[in-house]
Amino acid sequence: MLDFNNILLDFQQLSGCEAEKMNEEISLVENAARRLEALIDEDKLTPPDRRACEYAAACCAVYDHVCKEVGRERIITTADGKACSGESRPQRIAAAFRLKISALSGISGVVKDNGFLFKTAGGSENG
Repeated sequence: MLDFNNILLDFQQLSGCEAEKMNEEISLVENAARRLEALIDEDKLTPPDRRACEYAAACCAVYDHVCKEVGRERIITTADGKACSGESRPQRIAAAFRLKISALSGISGVVKDNGFLFKTAGGSENG
């Protein structure tokens, strides 16, 4: 129903994922696209809505990508031999979450039963 190439291109632009790393993210993007397609009422879908849905699927994939990246443990060894954790990016999660919610809100008119339920594991968008 949705054009996967459009979703992939939007994902790459939004995430800043380098072309050589895109193969690692294809399953993540496919999963986000499938989840979103399951919510869409095809009878309500117009061509502009379809494009908005592709963008929303990419935004969902970006959120999943950011969560995955932040969840990776990053240990850096300093010049004096001490180990420290680097690149903590909780602000990126919050920003990706807001982007996702905004994109999904924009397609609420073409969703089955016209409703979404949004939750985060931590109880807030900063989770």
